[in-house]
Amino acid sequence: MKEKEKVIMEAAIKLFGKKGYDATSVQEIVNEAGISKGAFYLYYKSKQALLLAIFQYYYDGFITEFEDLKGQDLPPRQLFIKQIETQYRFILGQKEFLIMQARERVFNESIGQMLNKMRNVITQSHKQSLSAVYGAQIEPYVWDLTMLVQGMMHPYLELLIFDKIEMDLFDLGKYILQQTDQLAEGFINSESSPLLTEDIVMDMELPFHKVTIDKGDLLAAIQEAKEKYSKSKDLLITIEVLEEEIKKEEPRIPVIEGMLANLKKENKLKRLQTQINDVFNLQ
Repeated sequence: MKEKEKVIMEAAIKLFGKKGYDATSVQEIVNEAGISKGAFYLYYKSKQALLLAIFQYYYDGFITEFEDLKGQDLPPRQLFIKQIETQYRFILGQKEFLIMQARERVFNESIGQMLNKMRNVITQSHKQSLSAVYGAQIEPYVWDLTMLVQGMMHPYLELLIFDKIEMDLFDLGKYILQQTDQLAEGFINSESSPLLTEDIVMDMELPFHKVTIDKGDLLAAIQEAKEKYSKSKDLLITIEVLEEEIKKEEPRIPVIEGMLANLKKENKLKRLQTQINDVFNLQ
């Protein structure tokens, strides 16, 4: 991002948070930024284009922070706490702007897609962390547990934003994990069936499974499938061929499509098929 773009963006964020989006004019933004209108339109076609750029800036920053946590090689419980802390800290850092957006319902399709992507990243990360913390026993209930954790987090966020209650965010993350321990134990010892299963999420086309993953994540999912279906010879061969091809610097799409055709009737591997399709932009 060029320096002048950043100056314009920072001026707009300040004014949008203070006055609101609708009440802020382009003239006020350029006055605050100390530039001409011509310079503004050199970088942004309109006030709405600037708003979208601000959302993109926040989205990129959030995703970078969240992804950086994965590279820290933290124990599962520590990673989950840090994810919660990071989520709260990021939102609180932009609270005036986000309150404005919620209050004025400044919204378009592009912003909606970006917010959905962020929600998907958070949901998938929570689900993966909960699986890592509680292991195979929680898998039948992991989607239900994920939804309950997010439901638990929301009221505390409202207290932090609207009631301005001060809390240590790391301690709050630890507290939420402690309560999650109780929920997980209840699920594991329960004889009831889960409400949300992987198949239900897939069949309902809920957005949570559609978050973009990279090749490293995909290979990890393939390794998990190999271990899970190690006793099924035909399935294992297909999965291993996929793994070998995907590891190549230039994977051959026809080979991948051929292996996916072999898996088409395997509903238990539907999620893996979706992930491969997403990574390689296949239909």
